[in-house]
Amino acid sequence: MEQFETTMVESSAALGSPSCRELTTPSPYRRHVTPILLVGPLDVYRDDITVNQITMSNTKQLKIIRGIPGSGKTTYVNENYPEAFVCSADDYFEEVADLNDTSYAEEFKPWLVGKAHQHCWGSFIQAVVVMDEPLVVVDNTNTNKWECDNYGFLAELMGYEVEVVEIPFEADKAEVYHERNTHGVPLEVIQRMIEHYES
Repeated sequence: MEQFETTMVESSAALGSPSCRELTTPSPYRRHVTPILLVGPLDVYRDDITVNQITMSNTKQLKIIRGIPGSGKTTYVNENYPEAFVCSADDYFEEVADLNDTSYAEEFKPWLVGKAHQHCWGSFIQAVVVMDEPLVVVDNTNTNKWECDNYGFLAELMGYEVEVVEIPFEADKAEVYHERNTHGVPLEVIQRMIEHYES
């Protein structure tokens, strides 16, 4: 994949961090109800942080979110891409919980994480290949950059512009992220993710 260009965006959910990095390259779930009408790049300045909003018609977009559990990924997605088709490995456990009338925490099993990511990949293929959605978001931790590659590669082949959005975090605040995350990810798992997060 091509090198990404960096701009700064605000994350209201970020824990005391001034901004999150938005990495952008031309290129690759909550559903879009109406298509975005795009008119050209527009820089918006908010609290001295530049937000680059892409607004060009006929431009399909993929946003790949990166960040540890509890850092505000889903909040960022809900605030910034409310009409997007959102793909997430968490969807698998939430759907199973709905079917079984249980909770995410009851259904989550570490050995099913691979299956959950396959479910996310299948949803992503449906969105960009079959449905040709105008705005798709992949909302996973993606702690290693290679985890973004397959999504980006396929999306680029399908004519999407790809942006990787990193939600900032503070390495010494694992306990806070553990308390904030809504899916009960264990503290030791969050600490391990922080230690191995690829910048």
